[in-house]
Amino acid sequence: MDSAERSAPSLPAGTPYCRRRPLPGIALTFIAGTALGLWLQPPVMPVLVAAGGCLALGLIGNLRRCRWSGVAMLLALALTGCGAAVLRTTALSPRAVAARHLESTEEAAFRVQITGDPVIYATRSGRPAWSVPAIVLAWYDPDTTTWYKGSGTLTVGWRPSEFRPSPRYGDRWQIYGNYYSAAWKPVSGMPARFWAWRTERIGTDHGYGWIAQCYSWRRRAAARLAAGIKHFPGRIAVVHALLLGLRQELAPSLRDLFATTGTLHVLAISGLHVGVMTALFIFVLKSAGVSRCAWFYFLAPLLIAYTLATGARPSA
Repeated sequence: MDSAERSAPSLPAGTPYCRRRPLPGIALTFIAGTALGLWLQPPVMPVLVAAGGCLALGLIGNLRRCRWSGVAMLLALALTGCGAAVLRTTALSPRAVAARHLESTEEAAFRVQITGDPVIYATRSGRPAWSVPAIVLAWYDPDTTTWYKGSGTLTVGWRPSEFRPSPRYGDRWQIYGNYYSAAWKPVSGMPARFWAWRTERIGTDHGYGWIAQCYSWRRRAAARLAAGIKHFPGRIAVVHALLLGLRQELAPSLRDLFATTGTLHVLAISGLHVGVMTALFIFVLKSAGVSRCAWFYFLAPLLIAYTLATGARPSA
């Protein structure tokens, strides 16, 4: 008798035993949702709200041992794939935004909304500069002196100043500048797409509050990790890069050392880092006496918050 027969549950005589294989069904469901999103291009927000509702129903059904809970979870997965496909196909790259509106050497004006956690980079000249991920809300046509609805993404850089507020997630800014300026080339390997020589904040708190909270937790965690070793900035930079995805603090010489030794990938938040955080969370849950069946309800929100707080970027 092999291990499969020993592990099979006792069934009535003549009843065939079929081992469950959930991974192919999960993969096919996500692929189907992605294909549906590429074909129909539905509005993103209703799709994501429906995915959240299905996920909530699935969790409630799982707690009550309902048979339909698995169907609700698969539907939530399909809707998530649909929404992700729409987001990926509707967002223009920074290069596409530049090509659509103006030549790269011309001055331009945009109204943008910040979509990530702005960070300060060290430029090659040694002066600091903000790196601000944003989406384009509108662009200005100087020929008609009119603002037109825009789309796409930009990475915007500008000099910090004590006379204007620091950029934050969810803020809306009106920026004036030009593309691919040689004045701002971060040493992190992330080239500037748009250099703003004049900025004006026109709105605040337009983002999602829970994402803003995740970024706030990351900043607090960075401060806690730096406590006691503030006289060792190199070590602080490595710890922040490994655990929080904050790679802008790395000195150029240290980054070049990682690149030369072929270990630069360990600084990118990837499955390895998520696995380490999962192991830490499981240790805490075991110490608290939480049942293994309930781990999912603690691990899922914690890992989602960690992924969002570290930027939710592909490992690179």
